[in-house]
Amino acid sequence: MLINNKSKRHHEAGFSLIEVMIAAVLVVVIAVMVSSFMSKGQKQAAQQATQDQSIKIRQSLADLLKRDLAYVVNPADVVIISLHEMTIKRPKLQPGNNRPDLTQTYQVRYRGVCTPIPATLQTPLSSFNFATLPVALQKRSSCTTTATLKCGAGTYPQVRIEPDAGANIPTYPGTPLPNLTMQSKAFHGSIGLLPCFQRTGNQIAVGLDAFMAKNLTSPSLDLMGERFFLVIGNVTDMIILQK
Repeated sequence: MLINNKSKRHHEAGFSLIEVMIAAVLVVVIAVMVSSFMSKGQKQAAQQATQDQSIKIRQSLADLLKRDLAYVVNPADVVIISLHEMTIKRPKLQPGNNRPDLTQTYQVRYRGVCTPIPATLQTPLSSFNFATLPVALQKRSSCTTTATLKCGAGTYPQVRIEPDAGANIPTYPGTPLPNLTMQSKAFHGSIGLLPCFQRTGNQIAVGLDAFMAKNLTSPSLDLMGERFFLVIGNVTDMIILQK
């Protein structure tokens, strides 16, 4: 009887050890699944945040162009210097309000430039080539296929808005769009913006290619293209068509 009790206790102890081992394996499996799910969620959130910022930048630029063209009535006041550069001569503002002063004007220049990538982002963006895009990205582009501005290795495209200095001039962004010096990681926002300006009569066609990084573990270049049209004239004649 004593032997049987020892055998029974030995069997019970062994069974408990197996249960512990199974539970440990399950815990590990669940932890891996949760970690994988969280990592995937973080990647998706980072990608969505980058896309949202790119959309916001493009919309801000469209709004600025629409504002500057709103009170231009003389087509000669809008000059397409090159595919990537345009100047607009428009009225200043009346002191104390936002109404245009038709007796005073200033000039603002919109232009695309190639700018050195900050040292903090050189490594994650080292494999990116803004000058030569894969066919898949070219199909989504509104500007790259005709672009003459080729940003080679170590540089990225951005838009600079340069108004004349002086009083009674509307507010413009104080930094270029986008500005990578404001980002610590490639996934914190847009990593490039290439503009193209074309004109037919009183209509201005603007192409904007917003570049982004995708895939956190192995970053690759992504692109969102957009094209819209602005008409020289007063506010009631202004149209914007987005594709």
